[in-house]
Amino acid sequence: MSSPLIIETAGRLPGPLAASVLLEHGLEVIKLEHKIKRDPFSIDLENRATALFNFWYKNLRKGKNHFLLSHLTKEIIHQVSSSLKNKSGLILITGGPKDPLTSVANEIKKHCRDESIPFCQYSILSDISSQALHDLDMCTEVGLINQRQTTPLRYPVMGLQFANRIALKALTETFSTEEKSIFFREEINNSYQHLLVDYSPTPIEGEMVAYRTYQLKDGAISLTALEKKNWKRFCELVQLPLEPKDRFAKKDSPQSNALAQKLKTFKKNEVKEIFISENVCFTFIK
Repeated sequence: MSSPLIIETAGRLPGPLAASVLLEHGLEVIKLEHKIKRDPFSIDLENRATALFNFWYKNLRKGKNHFLLSHLTKEIIHQVSSSLKNKSGLILITGGPKDPLTSVANEIKKHCRDESIPFCQYSILSDISSQALHDLDMCTEVGLINQRQTTPLRYPVMGLQFANRIALKALTETFSTEEKSIFFREEINNSYQHLLVDYSPTPIEGEMVAYRTYQLKDGAISLTALEKKNWKRFCELVQLPLEPKDRFAKKDSPQSNALAQKLKTFKKNEVKEIFISENVCFTFIK
């Protein structure tokens, strides 16, 4: 039986890793990346994890047909059409509503419909948010973090499990001529619970100022502003004069205490009004 073609537009770790797992199983993978809004792991993020992130990016590109683009071109359509010959269908691995190539993915799906090519879409984000990018965001979004818990999984172990689950579902996919968008709220929950039981019975305490939970006046948030631009904008919005290097300060540092005290003066509605349209990574804790 012929295998499906994989088109990957997702960035960071889970989506590209899932596509690489499928590549190792013999499937053809086309990686599409926005030429201006690049995968954050492809650039110098000016933090201590830059070398590791960029190592992932370089290795997760290997063996894939990689294209940089801002819109769907005739070249890409030709490549997709040519690759789909003798394939069982198409699997799109996308990054969710804020994926910079969402419009391209939609045009590829339209092409599949017009040509009666069966396909399905796997979105790395859940169906209830467009902001979850980090492990902490995803855990918070699905209710695995509450206001009494500390920050779990500072390392991307969950992202690895998440990628393997995506790849397994793709390998067992049954196609139809109908579009089937699959979101991973349940998969996030399953991945985390699996890790708690098998790898980390005690949640790992968050150590960095920019990556931990904080109390508000009437609630709490998970903050994941690890990238310099996100951290800078976050500090501007809360009017706290912290430096880029401060985002890696320890949780019991003066910087962390200052931010904790500042956020306790905000109500949830105020945070939502200030942050919701900004490039700041955070998730409300239910």
